Amino acid sequence: MELKIDKLNKNNLGLGFSCTKENGLWGSKFHQKSVDFILNNFDYKFYVYGVTIDNISAGHVIILDAKGPFSPIESKEGVFLKCIYLLEQHRKKGIGILILKEIEENMKELGKKVIFTHSVGNSEWMNKEFFIRNGFKEVPSGDELIKILYKPFETEINYKINDISLQNNITRTNTIFIKYNPLCPLENAKYAKFKELVNKNFEEIEIEEDYGFVNGTNSGVYFNNIPILFNENKEKETLEIIKSLILEI
Repeated sequence: MELKIDKLNKNNLGLGFSCTKENGLWGSKFHQKSVDFILNNFDYKFYVYGVTIDNISAGHVIILDAKGPFSPIESKEGVFLKCIYLLEQHRKKGIGILILKEIEENMKELGKKVIFTHSVGNSEWMNKEFFIRNGFKEVPSGDELIKILYKPFETEINYKINDISLQNNITRTNTIFIKYNPLCPLENAKYAKFKELVNKNFEEIEIEEDYGFVNGTNSGVYFNNIPILFNENKEKETLEIIKSLILEI
């Protein structure tokens, strides 16, 4: 097995979203929007890597400087690991550990002193336990759902937490607020499907959308100020939750 991790540039940035290949989204509007977002903000300092195994695309990594508005952590000496993705057929083989180690060495060479990252709930993607096993520690944040983790390369580091709470988005009564993640085409495709589901089943509910990090770094779906965790395999349950939260005016 020949594993390569190459830093991408403006000319091949599309390879930084390998997740679109195994989910039927390669070349889709969701894929293109994520590419355009990085291109339009390239001076912000994004570090995008393409992962290949035997010269075939197998994953990607997206890192950015730990500063607002795109990072939930402020640290002049650190970076924020937004995404490390490996195609399903390559998982649970120790490859993710190899990728993480090489990325850490790359960041050290750039003079970075710490890597921050995040996990949400018990998601398999960006799993908290994976990072803990590989030397990351949890940052005390008070949020039960979103966890911020870090791995320092030196003993003393300075950082400040920006907003990470899923409850920082205020919605109008009986209005769905969808806050897209411009760096994740998979997540945005899921939210688009959620929007179609709501429009089909609730004529009385309005939908507002935000594409970008204008109102904070978190993304998600909110109804009457309550986060809705949408599972595409449990649409009926999601509809029941929304129905139970509708307020009589």
